[in-house]
Amino acid sequence: MISAAFRALRARMPGLAKMRRTQHGFLRWPSSGATPRNMFGHKDGTANPQPGTATFDRTVWVDAADEPAWFRGGSYLVFRKIRMKTAEWDRLASAEQDRIIGRRRGDGAPLGRPRNSTPSIPRPVPPTVTR
Repeated sequence: MISAAFRALRARMPGLAKMRRTQHGFLRWPSSGATPRNMFGHKDGTANPQPGTATFDRTVWVDAADEPAWFRGGSYLVFRKIRMKTAEWDRLASAEQDRIIGRRRGDGAPLGRPRNSTPSIPRPVPPTVTR
């Protein structure tokens, strides 16, 4: 998505933006439409709000009084690069892998719950960011 947006900007406004870094991902949706699996073999548990909904508008677009006026209607991008030690992971027993992830690898169900149930995960407290 971001590379498509960059290409569109570059085509319409040459010289305005230049590529400084690029990061290629690996996750592709299976042709069957099933949930994709991460590099550890577990089902990817990410979810995004549906465009056109109030949740999408509230969580994606900036409309806060504590933000600069020029940024209202904009959005943030958070990029997290994760180093996955797959060789070490592969040496763990399957039960231990499931315990670490909190879900069964086979069907993606939260441990101790039916397949399509919502996991009971406490809401994390955001860390304090200092510079």
